Amino acid sequence: MAVMSNIHVVVVGAGYAGVAAALRLAWRTRGRVCITLVNPTELFVERIRLHQALAGPRPPARSLSRLLRGTGIMLVIGHATGVDLMARTVTVAGEHLSWNRLVLALGSVPDLSAPWAVGMAGGPDLAALSARLPDLAQRRARVAVVGGGLTGIETAAELAERWPGLEVALLTDRPLLAGWSAAGQAHVRDALDRLGVRVEEGRRVAAARPGILSVGNEERAVDACLWVGGFAFPDLARRAGLSVNAAG
Repeated sequence: MAVMSNIHVVVVGAGYAGVAAALRLAWRTRGRVCITLVNPTELFVERIRLHQALAGPRPPARSLSRLLRGTGIMLVIGHATGVDLMARTVTVAGEHLSWNRLVLALGSVPDLSAPWAVGMAGGPDLAALSARLPDLAQRRARVAVVGGGLTGIETAAELAERWPGLEVALLTDRPLLAGWSAAGQAHVRDALDRLGVRVEEGRRVAAARPGILSVGNEERAVDACLWVGGFAFPDLARRAGLSVNAAG
């Protein structure tokens, strides 16, 4: 039987990076280190498949407890609200977890410049919009995807393919696929065109209100809007006194 040391590693955040870090550490230390993984929910969110979860059918839910079974990693469910670097503790749901080493793998959240829009990060808003899609498609509703990065492209394409009744527009304030090879650009543009996605480049959504997009100097009615115009980062590290860059 492996003898546990007094070294305790706490990993905050059970996304791809946090789960991979905890599992790799457990494999390399073979029970010689105590490892705790902290996450707000018991489910592992596959963020790179959220566009599929939106358009349906939903990918199978993955339990963190099942992913960690047999590894010796302890799972703690709760929000991490503070880190004390001097005491070497992290506060989770009012309790203080002691650590010798701390891994912050908090991930990111949508930068919701338009709080009325739905952000592509899971949660109840995304589920509610997903439930509305059959009705929206039946009445040929207008859906705007704001943001021309990979998430925006995947989301617009998935919606148009799964629900061909929708009128899907992809709006980006910069050239789409900048930096891609000519062949790659042609492939993606051909696919979006085949699916009926209207691509609008150099179209900045500066301000909006529910049901109305303000695109440049025009206002446009939409039935739903998905906001994928960038990411923001939790401020836990900054509040703890750790050095962070301009993005946090």
